[in-house]
Order: sequence, then C-alpha cells, then structure tokens
Amino acid sequence: MNNLLSCIILITFTAGLSAQCLSGNCYNGTGTYFYKSGAEYTGTFKNGKINGKGTLLFSNGNVYTGFWKDDYREGKGNLVFIDGGYYTGDFKKSQFSGFGEFNYPNGDLYSGNWEKNVPEGQGEYSFASGDQYTGQFKGGKFHGQGTMLYATGGQYIGQWASHKKEGKGKIINADGIAQEGTWLAGEMVRTEMSTSNERAPKKIKKQQRNTGSTANSKSIVKDCNKYFCDVEEGQYTYRDGTRYLGQFRGGKPIGKGTVFYANGDKYVGNWDTNRPQGNGIIYFKNGRVLHALWDKGQVVKQVDNINNIPEEIIEVDEDNEVKIWSVIVGVSRYTHMPTLKYTDDDAYHLYAFLKSPEGGAVPDEQITVLIDEDANKEQIIRTMKRKFHKADANDVIVFYFSGHGFDGSFIPSDYDGKNNLLSHSDLISVLESSQAKHKVVFADACHSGSLQQNNALAAKAPYSKKLSDYYNQFNDSNGGLALLMSSKETEYSLEDHGLRQGVFSHYLMRGLKGEANADKDRKISISELYDYVSHNVRRYTGNIQNPTITGNFDKDMPVGMIR
Repeated sequence: MNNLLSCIILITFTAGLSAQCLSGNCYNGTGTYFYKSGAEYTGTFKNGKINGKGTLLFSNGNVYTGFWKDDYREGKGNLVFIDGGYYTGDFKKSQFSGFGEFNYPNGDLYSGNWEKNVPEGQGEYSFASGDQYTGQFKGGKFHGQGTMLYATGGQYIGQWASHKKEGKGKIINADGIAQEGTWLAGEMVRTEMSTSNERAPKKIKKQQRNTGSTANSKSIVKDCNKYFCDVEEGQYTYRDGTRYLGQFRGGKPIGKGTVFYANGDKYVGNWDTNRPQGNGIIYFKNGRVLHALWDKGQVVKQVDNINNIPEEIIEVDEDNEVKIWSVIVGVSRYTHMPTLKYTDDDAYHLYAFLKSPEGGAVPDEQITVLIDEDANKEQIIRTMKRKFHKADANDVIVFYFSGHGFDGSFIPSDYDGKNNLLSHSDLISVLESSQAKHKVVFADACHSGSLQQNNALAAKAPYSKKLSDYYNQFNDSNGGLALLMSSKETEYSLEDHGLRQGVFSHYLMRGLKGEANADKDRKISISELYDYVSHNVRRYTGNIQNPTITGNFDKDMPVGMIR
C-alpha cells in the first residue's frame, strides 16, 4: 500500500516564459511554442495564453494532451510519464482534480476522485497482485469506510485510517468464515462476533473459480491462458515466453498493459493485436529507453530524449588505479545562433592542460575533444557514454562545454532553432549513470547550469612521484558531484577580445595551472578553484557575470597539481 502514490511532478508553463513562437498564431489561433526548458507546446491560444486543446511535450519526456485554460491544464486530459505511469481524467490549475484514472508503472491502478494530485473521496485501487480496495480516500490513503477484496478470496469490510484497518470491521476468509470486531493500527484488538458460514461475495468466488486460487494461494491475477478474460485485468503468456499483464477485451490482450519480453525488454503502454498500439514506452535491457506513438508495432512519432540514441555495450575498465576520463566540447560555428570566436580555443586549452603532468597526463584513449560540427547532440551524448561508462568506482570523469546556452540547456552545433537542445538533465543522467567516484563539469555558456569535476591517472616519468601523489589524493577525497558554472541562470557568459578567450575559461585555466593554489600546498582543490575563478570573473566583468558552484562534493576534491 505504500506504493499508492508514486512521485508525481507537474510543471506549469506560461506563454510569457517561452523562448519563441515557432509557427502559427501564438496569440489568437493555433501555433507552436518552444520553451527555454526544451518543452514544446502545440495547440490553441487566446489573448496570448494557452486556451483550448493542445499537446505539451515536456523537456523530461512526459507528454500531456488535453484541454487548457489561461496557461493551465484544465478539463479533460491525458498525462503520460516517462517512467510508464499515465493519468487520464480531470485537471484543475494543472493538477489532478475531479475524476480520473492513474495507471502506475508497477501495474497498480487507481480510479476515482482526486484533489490536488492525490486520491480524495470515493475511489477504487487495484493492485498488480490482484488485491482491490473500494471505498474512501483521504490525502491519498485508504481512510474512512472501505472494502478490500484479496486475491486469495477473502475480504475485509469496515473502517480504515491511513492505509490501516482501524475502527469497526469484519473480515471474511475464502471459506466464508467471518470475524467481526474492533481494529487498531491494522490489528484486531477486540472480537465482537464470529459467524462460521457467511457467504463470500460473488466477485471473490468468481475470482477463485477462474484463477484456481485457495485460501493459501498467492495468485497474482487471472490466468487468461486458461480462462476467458473480457473487460478485466489479467495476464497472458505467449509461446516464446513473453508475458502480458493488463487489460483484456473479448479474450484478447487489448488496452493498457505491461509486456515483459522473453529477451528481457519491457513495454509499458497501449497494446492491441499482440503489439504496441498508441502511446507507449519500451525499456530495453541494455538501458535504452524508447518513448513513442505506435501503430501496429511500428514507431509513428518518437519522443525526443537522449535515451533514443542507440545504446552500445560498454565494458567498465576495472582495476585498482585511478584514471581520468574526459570529454571536451567547444562550439563556435552555428547555423541558427551567432558565431562565437574563442570557444574552440578554450576547449583546446583545457585539453592541453589535462594532457600535461599538472592535469594528470591523461592518455589519448581516455580523452576526446569535439569541435564545431563534430559537437552535435547525438555525438556528444554517445561520446560521454563511451568514455564515462568505462570509468570504475576509483575513477574521475571531467566534462567541459564551451558554447551557447539557454536556461536549462547547452546548444550543440546541430541546433536548428527547435530541435537538438542538450538539456542539463540529459547530461546529469549520463554522468550519474557512470560508476566514477569523482565527477566534474566545467561549463562556459550563457545560463550555464551544470558542472561536475574530478581528475586521476597513472604516473609517467619523470614526474611519476608527483603524479602518483596526485592520484592518491583522489583516494583520500570523498569525491561527489561538483557543478561549476560560468554564470547564474539569468546571466550571459562573456568573451573578451583582449583575453582572446571566454572570461570564465581564461581564469579557469589560470587557476588550474596554479594561481588558485591559495594554501600553497601544490594541490588545487575544487573549492580553491571556485574561489579564484569567481573572484576574478566578477572583478573583470564588473559583477556582470557571477560564476556559481553547486552539488554534493568534497570541497578538498583535487582538480590539479603544481610541479
């Protein structure tokens, strides 16, 4: 019962926050808006606000289709979550409110009244296990008068409080033996009456007869290979071992369900004629996720997210050594954005530093530089996975991006004014999937949002002792994730003709090469680097640009050494 309410994140967008109107009439009529976050709305507008019917593709992969009023989801609608959950029903002020049905990723289903995103009032909650509660809810929990029909054939009729039996109630087992009494925190504390042959409800007896369950059975749901299933939940196993769990109609698997393929893949969504039909998500066993609209098992429209990039099997390079893995990106030439002068040079400066003994003498096979046309969205994500998924739990991964940025996204070379934004959440997803202990991102971009950092590697003569000491410092650090950004989310990051670099990157390199070593211990920590860069960038720009650092990291995490 603790799974009753999964985390539901609802985001309200307003037209005034959008980056641009891509097409149509976005004031009075039908048009398409592209938001700075990467979200995209297509539908009707009235007086500059979203009104009527439309579809919102969230930047995180969620999809809403339905009615709107004054920029809020209002009326009937359908919200599909990237994790496989989906809600169909009434909305008010962008919240679940009224009557609706929520299909949870684990196979549970709630149908009933909602208020401010949680079940409230009368409703029915069906568990994937086959148990079913019908009754009153409060704050998303069983609360008030309700009946629980158990898959084993028994039932409880009575009062509930916060998911537990509490108050007057009666329990009837599968054999019809009834026990009435008073309950407290889920336990019977007083017996009031016992009846030996009370008839179990027809629904329970029917379920017993169809599933073959007994009082001691742990049967999940109706076996539709053996019994005819119509307008109900059930499960069906195909000849190759693929298993369907979900809705049936006319004896066939039709409707919303979860499919566990024999090869280890999983599909969650609409199903018809033994294949995906409508909105659904496939979770491949290799980690790839494909969220799409389907027709007869074929993709009609794919929801854009990084997991749609074909996945490769990458073996972790496991050993006891500390190694540095790095991806460096510099984009100066854009088709749909102004050209930048020094971003490619900034990327090569950091590459040269990481190749030097001060930066860890990183071998060629552990570092990749992507410049201009090579720095497209797919290539950046693919390269990050190839490098960072090789890192083991001792290692360090470093990502650097220099180029244009929006609030919440970096802009790769293939951005066309609408597609291929590289969202910070996309990057964080790849970084967090790496086993590396130390993770660092340096970002020199307008509205930069994420930065993680770490270094390490094997020693090389004639600096082997110092390099060895440098890598050992990673073992002594607790590591973590550091996000060092060139500017606040509302600020621009500046290039300077005198410096012939981005201002942030200029002081970043000077700090890494030694000027940030405030305590003179010949080791540059992430906190020393931030203090140095922040002070000098603010001073140079007259406080127009203010670098920031966030994350959960060890402030003494090393990022460079001095010979």
